[in-house]
Amino acid sequence: MSTSTETTGASLDWLKWIVVFAILGGGVFGNWYFGDQSLLYRVAGLLVMAVTAFFVAIQTEKGGNAWTLIKDARGEIRRVVWPTRDETVQTTLIVLVLVLIFALILIITIVTLRIQNQDADGPSILFPGGALVSGELHTGPDPDWSFTDDVFTIELQLNDPLASRTIFVMESEGKIYVPSGYMTSFLGRIWKDWAFQADDGNSEGMARINGVRYERKLVRVKDETTLEGIAAKLAQKYAGGVTDETMAELKRSFAEGETWIFELAPLTPRGA
Repeated sequence: MSTSTETTGASLDWLKWIVVFAILGGGVFGNWYFGDQSLLYRVAGLLVMAVTAFFVAIQTEKGGNAWTLIKDARGEIRRVVWPTRDETVQTTLIVLVLVLIFALILIITIVTLRIQNQDADGPSILFPGGALVSGELHTGPDPDWSFTDDVFTIELQLNDPLASRTIFVMESEGKIYVPSGYMTSFLGRIWKDWAFQADDGNSEGMARINGVRYERKLVRVKDETTLEGIAAKLAQKYAGGVTDETMAELKRSFAEGETWIFELAPLTPRGA
């Protein structure tokens, strides 16, 4: 008799689930249909229907098993022995000490690698380098800089203080330019110190492009017409293409001082 009752109950589970979903669907529809009524009444109605749907759901075999599992889990949680306040404090202090030790090791490693690289012939992937000493030194008139359209980054050195870094390069109207972003942020003021130094007058240096060195002087560009041409090349080369949205964002970044542009002008004035 008991087996027959259980089999009958299980066979009706599909009907009970239909009732559950019908109640939940009715609650959603009712909340929408009576949208002009008080929020308090609608929330109360949804709660009543949710409780009703829950009660029907746990009458099914799967719903009952899930409810039993939840109750068993609550019982297991009650039997958990939680650490005392002193144990919690001690464990927290141990974790903090370990974190500080690993952070100190990481900082020492980074500083050591940076110091080791500061006299290198050019920058590494992560750290600035020293003077650019290898490579042919270009003399004579500037080349046709359009070849830099196929050059993703170049190495740029400033003489005072002597340091080199990897940087983007764009050609526009026969001249080459380099950008410096994040100039209004705290990080930018630390990371892009070279740009502030160049703008303050310490602007002489060297660019190494495809293994050839060019003596240059950084001149900050502020002319809007010139910047518009540079923005188009910057968008085309590094931002996936020239679009209205990209151009508007670059112009805003230029106007608000977030991004600075420097021309890599020759040390000897053109035509001299």
